[in-house]
Amino acid sequence: MKERAEAAASRQEKLIARALLALEARARKPGPALATQSACADWFRLKLAAQEREVFAAAWLDTQCRLIAFEELARGTLDRTSVSVREVVKSALHHNAAAVVFAHNHPSGGTTASGSDIDLTEALAEGLALVDVRVLDHYIVTAHHEPISLRQVLDRVTAAARKVPVRRGKGGGKEEGITASAKAKAR
Repeated sequence: MKERAEAAASRQEKLIARALLALEARARKPGPALATQSACADWFRLKLAAQEREVFAAAWLDTQCRLIAFEELARGTLDRTSVSVREVVKSALHHNAAAVVFAHNHPSGGTTASGSDIDLTEALAEGLALVDVRVLDHYIVTAHHEPISLRQVLDRVTAAARKVPVRRGKGGGKEEGITASAKAKAR
């Protein structure tokens, strides 16, 4: 019985590994690789959802939103991780990235963005803006729920504070990314 369970787990791990390879191969081809929210969310969920500890990661992108590199920037404990803005900026420059999508997992399964999650995203956006790297989004990933987009959360908070509909930028409703002042606008 135990051997069957181990064999099933091994088959599942192999299937997940093949799915990740297929997504990475597609992401490296010219085209709309990680340019959609659903592609990013699915990709990060496959990468991070099964982690037992909190992991903060980045998908460094070129000007066409094609994947340059996936990088785990920090590993933490069951419920937190520490991320250095300085180290993230160094990594962006190392990869010569034009944009980035961040994600971290919540091993507990909770999908609520904490104040620390929002503050970190804004600090990273401010730091990366100094070197012309756009933060497109930051996802919270769990094993049992759909990933949460902090960009969408901040858009809703900002729109509710202004009591006007969220305005969309060029490109079919895409925003230009997370702005460092989104939280300030919401106050």
